[in-house]
Amino acid sequence: MDTHKCTAGHEPKDAKAAGETTADMPMGDRLQRITDYLESSLGKPDALQATIGAANSDLMLVGFRLNEAVQAALNSRPAALSEFGKLMPAVESLLKVYKQVERFTQLEVRFGKAEKAKASVLEQ
Repeated sequence: MDTHKCTAGHEPKDAKAAGETTADMPMGDRLQRITDYLESSLGKPDALQATIGAANSDLMLVGFRLNEAVQAALNSRPAALSEFGKLMPAVESLLKVYKQVERFTQLEVRFGKAEKAKASVLEQ
């Protein structure tokens, strides 16, 4: 899972015991959940579902990193309205990533419903 290594200051949950600050914890937890989701997806027996889940976790990681960059830009200087225009391409990209994550997630939900329906029919 090298593509999902933690960024500085965003170690997995065990880093909390090593002195990670409370302010860093939510982002570290979020990154850990993306990694957990990847591992869960890759453990699925169906290759298509595993691949879609892996691609979705990749997109989640892109969104995570892009969000970090936007947040850093917002925090680096006073929030003048004129500055937001410079950030809008990054914000629009972030929204596109989130929209694709939603699409993949809905696809996974449909896969799950189909599997449950199939199992129900087989039980009868």
